[in-house]
Amino acid sequence: MKNTNKTIIAILIGLSPLFTSQVNASDSHAATQFSEPAAWQEDATGFVESNDHYVSINNTNKLKLKGRPVTGWNKFYGESVSNLRFVGDLNFDVGGVYNPEGPALPIGADTSPLALMASYAAPDVYLAFFGVPNAQNVPNQNILYADYPHIITHDESERGTIPQLSENPDWFGISNGAKNRGLTVRDWVSAKGSMKFVCDDDGAFYKLSASNLIPGGLYTVWGFYFDQDFGSLMPDFAFGGASSNVFSADRHGKIKSSKDLSFCPQKVTINDRQVPVSMFLVYHPDGRVHATVGHPVNTAPFIGPGMVATPQLMFPMPKAGF
Repeated sequence: MKNTNKTIIAILIGLSPLFTSQVNASDSHAATQFSEPAAWQEDATGFVESNDHYVSINNTNKLKLKGRPVTGWNKFYGESVSNLRFVGDLNFDVGGVYNPEGPALPIGADTSPLALMASYAAPDVYLAFFGVPNAQNVPNQNILYADYPHIITHDESERGTIPQLSENPDWFGISNGAKNRGLTVRDWVSAKGSMKFVCDDDGAFYKLSASNLIPGGLYTVWGFYFDQDFGSLMPDFAFGGASSNVFSADRHGKIKSSKDLSFCPQKVTINDRQVPVSMFLVYHPDGRVHATVGHPVNTAPFIGPGMVATPQLMFPMPKAGF
C-alpha cells in the first residue's frame, strides 16, 4: 500500500511521535478476509512457512508462531527480519555491543559474534517512537548488561552495578540473579522459542516456550498493533495485561508458561480496527518492569528501549490476508 510507505517515512524522520499518518480508507479497510493459504507446507519442525513467517495452524482456534532472534526491533545483524503487517520491513536498532573506545555500536553484518552485548539505541528510535527531543543524548548507553545499574535503595535514590550471584561472597547481600556476565552476540541470538494461541471453551490464552535465554533473566512480552482508524502503529502494550506478561528464565535459560488473553489474535481480520502486528520477548537488564509500559520515557533522562528493555525474540503475526 502506497500510503503505508508514507507512514513508515514519517516515522523514520520523526514527524509523527505516535506513528500517526493519514491512511486511505479504501486501503486500510480492504474487503479481503483473513484466510489460510492452501500453499502452506509443513516442515520438519512442525511449523509452516508463509510470507517469511513460520506459523502452524491446526484450525481457527489454534495458531503457533516461531520466535525469531533479533538484535533490534524487527532487526537482525542490520537487516529487517520480517515483512510485517501494514508497516513492512520497518526496523530500529535497540541493543548493541560494547565499545571500549567510544559510544556503543549497533549490531551489523560485520559485528563479531564474540562482541559483548551492551545498552544502545539509535537516535531515531526515541524521536520516532516518543517524539523525545535530543534523543541522541540518551544516557546509560554503552553499558555491559552485567554492569547495568539497578535500584539499590528503598527510596530509589541510588542506582549502581551489583555483583552476579556467583560473585557475591555473602548469601544475604545484594546480587544480580541474571547470569549475564560475558554475554556475547552469539549467546544473544541463540535464543529460540514459540508462542501458541489457543481459543477454546475455557477462553483465550497463549503458551510461551523459550530456551537459550539469559539464566535468571527478567523478561516481559509486549505486543504492537496497527490502528486502522488512526492509520498508525501503536506503541507497545503489556501482552495479556500488566504483571501477567512478566516471566523469569530458569537457571537453564528456559521459560515455559501460559497466560490468559482477552481476545483471539488469529481471529482478527483485515476489517477489524486494531490488528496485532507482532509480539516481542523483551529482556530487562535493570531487573525491573514497569506495569503497562515497557519503559519510562516521559521525563528525563528518557531511559527506555535499548537500555532497560531490549527485544531478544519476536513473534510476527502471519502476513496472509493483510
